[in-house]
Amino acid sequence: MVIQRDRPIPFWGTAKPKAEVTIQDGDVLQSTKHDASGYWSIELAARPADRVPFQLKVNSDDQSLFLSDLLAGGVGLSARKLRAIQLHSR
Repeated sequence: MVIQRDRPIPFWGTAKPKAEVTIQDGDVLQSTKHDASGYWSIELAARPADRVPFQLKVNSDDQSLFLSDLLAGGVGLSARKLRAIQLHSR
């Protein structure tokens, strides 16, 4: 998966009451708790473009998610590419 380079990386979701959510990015660990509605969000620091894959681990009290083979790079689509995709899908 490619993450947009040079932009903060937002994560969000829902959690059970009183659950703490943590995201580990290498040696950096960030945590948060849900709001009154059960929603949470964390924003990781921007990454420069890099060809070396990285991993993230997301944990809550009773769930874990491991994201691997992530790359930071350009993910934008030009109008021309988007139009070509739309024409091809018809």
